[in-house]
Amino acid sequence: MPAVAEAAVLAAGELEAAHDLAAQIREVDDGVDHVLRCEAQQVDILFVDAPLFGDCKLLVVGSGRVAQAPLAQELKRLFATEAFGPGRKGDEFREESRKFYVNYLKQIAQVFGAAWNGRKYSIKSAPSLRAFIRVAPDVVRRLDQEHADRTDFRAIGRVIAPWGRRIGDSRFETEGAWKHSKTTSESLAKELRLALQYPEGAAV
Repeated sequence: MPAVAEAAVLAAGELEAAHDLAAQIREVDDGVDHVLRCEAQQVDILFVDAPLFGDCKLLVVGSGRVAQAPLAQELKRLFATEAFGPGRKGDEFREESRKFYVNYLKQIAQVFGAAWNGRKYSIKSAPSLRAFIRVAPDVVRRLDQEHADRTDFRAIGRVIAPWGRRIGDSRFETEGAWKHSKTTSESLAKELRLALQYPEGAAV
């Protein structure tokens, strides 16, 4: 099977759902495909985008630096609490969330280009990625306020653009701001939310 160029995996807790999901994905790594089809009794939620692929351990396999389980737990929690909307609205987003997260991760990689592609940054660490997942509902709410398609690549980019101005690549320097501020998922998520709420840097 060709190397993964772009994949987003989302599954709920049944093997049948995993089969349906695998059929929808055009290019999936052979190892992940095997686990999804043959061994999974409950498939965790996982989204993988080209810039992140290789850094994340898929279903606890692979050589990536970031384990999948903590990210899966964050995603599960969001869907369990209807963070993306109640009822039909939330159900509809569950169907389109793969596309949202692919585009969301791509835009994060663009907004923080130096950090994402650099070696001395912690943007791809588990605490950082969990923070980005935690604020995804806030991003979606902003998209709704703008009456934009929740999965629209450019719209997502417009919404999170303030992160580049207000937070910047230097925030993720491992031996700099990241270490000195003792960054946690929650502290970073708070900063990301504030930047969305006050894109021009207005006082809180």
